[in-house]
Amino acid sequence: MRFILIISFLASLWSLQVTAGDRDWKKTEHNYTIKYKEYGVSLRNYFRDDYSHVEFTQDRSIKLPGLVAQDIEIGLRIAENNDVIETRPKLTHSVTKFKWHDLDFGIKQRVSYRHFDTESQSDFIRYRTITKVSWKNLYYVMQPRWVFQKSGESNDLKVDDVKTQIGMDFKLDPLVKFSPYVQIMLKGHDEKYARDDMMLGTKLQIKF
Repeated sequence: MRFILIISFLASLWSLQVTAGDRDWKKTEHNYTIKYKEYGVSLRNYFRDDYSHVEFTQDRSIKLPGLVAQDIEIGLRIAENNDVIETRPKLTHSVTKFKWHDLDFGIKQRVSYRHFDTESQSDFIRYRTITKVSWKNLYYVMQPRWVFQKSGESNDLKVDDVKTQIGMDFKLDPLVKFSPYVQIMLKGHDEKYARDDMMLGTKLQIKF
């Protein structure tokens, strides 16, 4: 069964390569995460791109009046891109998880504030929903995103862009998980969700 899943994943890569555009496959994204209990540290860098970041997270469970306990993740990302430093506090809320036949669903929402240390880039708020569908070790993630309070852009409720990933999880041992994926960025509602770019990515997670 694992062999069939790998063949299916490779076939999907081939079909994307056939339809590749000028902006596709120009860089690759690589993520490294260490988690200890509720705390996490993540690094991200790119091949053929100057962007990199470090992120610190903590998982919490909060109890609001009249509601069941809610699982949240508090995060702080510090990024550098072409000598511009970005500071990004973020809050992620796990909305629900459920199973339907052989599919596992997870839905989250996230809000973040992106602050840049230069006047050439305006600060703004970004909200997204995160829907993940998993089947065995295959997964698909879709993240429509909305931007607010950004100079030169409207504050309407139209989707500004969509981040999607198709990948596989491999358990290398009980503590280590490796996940290769294809990331496809789509433009927003006003541009009819046209494809923006595609890239290969990897995630390596060590969890204690």
